[in-house]
Amino acid sequence: MVIDDDMHSATNWNAELSVGIRFKNKQIWEEKAHLDSHGHMGIHWSPNLVVAKADIGVGIEGPNCALHFTANGCALWTDGWHCANVDEIFGKLLDA
Repeated sequence: MVIDDDMHSATNWNAELSVGIRFKNKQIWEEKAHLDSHGHMGIHWSPNLVVAKADIGVGIEGPNCALHFTANGCALWTDGWHCANVDEIFGKLLDA
């Protein structure tokens, strides 16, 4: 767990919890939970298998608590890695 705190102000902080699985000294799965003093919170998954890998994140952010979804997925083909990305913010959950 990492807590990054601005020593000059108690209003600017960041906390992150990270858990992962390693096999033969290679990270094959990681999960992170994030929370900060600005109201951003989220969960992030990172599976990394031999022929496929991904980074997937879901979070709530901003003054209106918008849902933020990000994903990057890759698959290994004979000519190398092929990847696709998504980065979307879905409206607002609360009226500010």
